[in-house]
Amino acid sequence: MKLHDKIYGKGCETIILSQLMLLLGAHFIAIIDMPSAIETLQRVEEMQKRMTHCRDIDVIRRNLYMAASYSKLFQNDRALEYLDRALCLSHKIFGENNINYQLAEIYIYAASVYTNCSQHHDALLMLEQCLKLTKSFYGDTANANEIDCLNELGKHYLKTSQIDRAVESFKNALKQVKQVQPGQLDHAEILSNLEVAVYRAGNLDESLRYCQEAIEILRGHGEAGNLTLSVLNDMGLCYCERGNFLLAFQTFKDAVDVVDMTIISGNFYKALCENMAKTVVELSIESTKQPGIQSQIKKHQEAHGELPLTKDTCPVYVNNFYQMSWIGIKGIKLRREKLDKVLKVLEEARRVAKQFDYKCGRVVLVLLILSTTYGEMRSFEKSRSYYEEAKEMAKSLPPGKDDSVLPGELGMIEMMKK
Repeated sequence: MKLHDKIYGKGCETIILSQLMLLLGAHFIAIIDMPSAIETLQRVEEMQKRMTHCRDIDVIRRNLYMAASYSKLFQNDRALEYLDRALCLSHKIFGENNINYQLAEIYIYAASVYTNCSQHHDALLMLEQCLKLTKSFYGDTANANEIDCLNELGKHYLKTSQIDRAVESFKNALKQVKQVQPGQLDHAEILSNLEVAVYRAGNLDESLRYCQEAIEILRGHGEAGNLTLSVLNDMGLCYCERGNFLLAFQTFKDAVDVVDMTIISGNFYKALCENMAKTVVELSIESTKQPGIQSQIKKHQEAHGELPLTKDTCPVYVNNFYQMSWIGIKGIKLRREKLDKVLKVLEEARRVAKQFDYKCGRVVLVLLILSTTYGEMRSFEKSRSYYEEAKEMAKSLPPGKDDSVLPGELGMIEMMKK
């Protein structure tokens, strides 16, 4: 847009500028920043009203994008109002059943809005009409419109809990995308949707395979947004279901390491933090089940109340604060009103460690739980700060055995060093 202002002059309203702003609005929708999307699209609407000439397709797209934005904010009445405007103008320009690829694209978008608004019958009608148009236009040739339609159809079936139909739709979309756009981001998105569907069908191995294929494509494109975060999060959940919490931790850590916080959804990052915290807790709990560990924990807990806080007793205090935090997290099921109490315990553990310059694997885990807890509370800057502090401390520790942590926890410390 800076280049536009340089060529046409600042404040000059052109069709090109309105199209650029439409793209910006679509970008905000893609990164799930609906307030910014609506603000941008409202500016486009005002601009289009002032222009002596405006392309009908741009007006249709603006109404579709507004409908999508409001549907994501659960303002269904407004979403459906804008969608109705888009469809009325579309039918006026193209006719209802004209064999036109643009009309097919409009129906796909309309279906996603209807699905978000829980108008599932209308969504299905749009998608069926879209498939009819694409078949008439392309025949049996694989094409982007049919791929998008099958993908949306799969999402529709997922939302209505028709899992087998969802799997079938996503697999049909996958078959076509391999012919038309192999290795592209659309390919990764379909794999992502398919892994969710087969996971819900109870096929963990198949879900993991699709996750791995999607991640391979996403890494090849350097994608570090919501899609990468979502797939890595789902992959971690698959490992949790298998009881492989260390591999789950590695996967959640990979997600935290690669995502770009400027473009991801806060809801996605919050969910990731919740899952990572549960994984750390599960590994700690698993470690305490080893022979002789419980008596050692009890001894430490009893000593905590008797020993003065000194450099020599600092490890006992930090260890007990850590155990208090994860016992609290496990017992309260991560309820927001209790997380403040968990944070106080963890912050005290960190304060004690800093006071005596105590650096070890146990303090790394304290910082990790602090990071994930702040993430759950949507304090994302603090979450990232504590995560980086945990990584820095982990890297400063010598390799090999760490007496501050239990054997089952040592793997997490080694992963944090990478």
